[in-house]
Amino acid sequence: MKKIFLLLTIGFMLYSCGPQENPDPPTSKPTVTTGQITGITATTATCSENNVTADGGATVTIRGVCWSTASNPTIEDSKTEDSIGTKAGTGTFTSNLTGLTPNTIYYVRAYATNSQGTAYGEQRVFTTYGTFSDSRDGKVYKTVTIGEQTWLAENLAYLPVVYPSNIGSSSALYYVNDYYGYDINEAIITTNYQIYGALYNWPAALVACPIGWHLPSDYEWNELVDYLGGEDVAGGKLKSTGITHWISPNEGATDESNFRALPGGAKDGFDGIHAIGYASYFWSSTEYSNLQSWYRALFYTKKEAYRDKTEKNKAVSVRCVLGSTKPIVNTKDVINISITSATCLGDVLSNGGSTVTSRGICWSVNENPTVADSKIEEAAGLGEFRMNLINLFSNTKYYVRAYAINSEGIAYGEQINFTTQQESEFEQGVFTDDRDGREYNYLTIGTQVWMTENLAYLPSVVGPATESTTDPCYYVYGYNGTDVTGAKAIANYTTYGVLYNWSAALTACPPGWHLPSDLEWYILENFVDNSINDPAAYSWRGIDCGKKLKSITQWMYDAVHFGTNNFGFSALPGGLRNGGGDGSFLFRGTIGDWWSSSAHGKDAGLFREMQHDNSKVARAGYSRTQGLSVRCLRD
Repeated sequence: MKKIFLLLTIGFMLYSCGPQENPDPPTSKPTVTTGQITGITATTATCSENNVTADGGATVTIRGVCWSTASNPTIEDSKTEDSIGTKAGTGTFTSNLTGLTPNTIYYVRAYATNSQGTAYGEQRVFTTYGTFSDSRDGKVYKTVTIGEQTWLAENLAYLPVVYPSNIGSSSALYYVNDYYGYDINEAIITTNYQIYGALYNWPAALVACPIGWHLPSDYEWNELVDYLGGEDVAGGKLKSTGITHWISPNEGATDESNFRALPGGAKDGFDGIHAIGYASYFWSSTEYSNLQSWYRALFYTKKEAYRDKTEKNKAVSVRCVLGSTKPIVNTKDVINISITSATCLGDVLSNGGSTVTSRGICWSVNENPTVADSKIEEAAGLGEFRMNLINLFSNTKYYVRAYAINSEGIAYGEQINFTTQQESEFEQGVFTDDRDGREYNYLTIGTQVWMTENLAYLPSVVGPATESTTDPCYYVYGYNGTDVTGAKAIANYTTYGVLYNWSAALTACPPGWHLPSDLEWYILENFVDNSINDPAAYSWRGIDCGKKLKSITQWMYDAVHFGTNNFGFSALPGGLRNGGGDGSFLFRGTIGDWWSSSAHGKDAGLFREMQHDNSKVARAGYSRTQGLSVRCLRD
């Protein structure tokens, strides 16, 4: 019995140690990664570089991507089947998502299926673009919702007019990168326009966005930047990717916001375009000062989003944001102040994305007047306007504000105050010069009574080549002859009067009037601008004396230093006859010069000057051979 047991044990051991067939290895779901979302449009997108990195030990029969408007999509949601049967397996593949809804957030995952089930890659998120068609020119823009804001996802390209890139102004101007003509049809076919859109100085940017959209405020830019994680990282999330348009390295650019910021560069004031490929600049609607406004900047070497201020005559790109805000309105000045009336200037700078239905001026003897106080109103519109305030009390301080109304409500400009004249001190009328019958307007400014027109007395006339230090010489700008009747017939005589050398100026005013002395000019200046407090100071004086004395018309336009004619002095840019030089006429439209009766050494006289691009008044001495304008002061 023991032998039988031993044999059985040995046999079992031999059988157990013999060769055996290997069992099937264990299997699992595949391993798959989700690629990047590219080529986003309003209804389509591409998910490229998806990758099945392992099949899990079983054949991958299906692979693709699935998507939904809810997080963690599955193959029960919308999907592609990019590889089925013999086409399936490991490796990379690309999937095209179609039938999407514009301006919608989608969640995407790659997937792969084998006999063990379906595996998913990591989740990607993207937003389809919306679209907007600008009825003004038919251009269709992509739009994108970021947080609670909806933005144009392209630079604005509205171009009602175009100016050369080397021309600058503080009035509203529109440009195309590196274009130097005036032809819109030429400008819009340039590559720079097609890629970067238009560039706008700040006055143009304020009115450039279509109805229903508006130029974002500084606060709205801050909202966008904060939503994207703050200034330190927002730039990269806003910049378009790659180096097709951006100069390498385009640091930190992911464009995960789909904002697609492009480096359209900028135009600096009166200079040409620069920084194309290197930087994006975008205006805000928020002023920093009378000369500057806030903007945002993105740079090719930075992932940050920068906030800074710059001059309003600079031209940069515009991105519009959906919705309306209250208008932007400016109370510009109060002019023509008399005993019972005044004129107030206003300017509707932006409609806020909604039609301005009315605008006007409100005033009160109390601060911060509203439309519930005295007001005068006119129909809708953008741009400058003026209103005459009547039935005022004499010698009374008033507060005034411009206002504008749209669907979002009433917006007010800054407050200005003024004081009406006293009845006993104010005179205004017309004086007739008995020598030639010419009439001159005059009025009281402070304690003085001034003619409000350049003197035009012309007993004789000479051409610009004739000059003298001691003998009177009379000139008419642009006239070269000795015929008084002929000189009086030209437009320059009618508008600007006569130019006198100093000897002629001393005796040119009619009886009862005289050429003002240097001190009398100072009295006028100090009344208009009390920051002028040194009668002997040379060169440019004060803050805005020239601006307040200059006429509103005739001067070469400059939106910063334009004349406001607050006191009715109506200084005109009559130019000059260049004495002691080539005897030419110069600077009509840009400069006005007026003699005083005060000598400056033995060969010169003191005078006052105003220029089109300066708000101040200059005091200096000129050769007595110069031909300058004359304003007479009543004795």
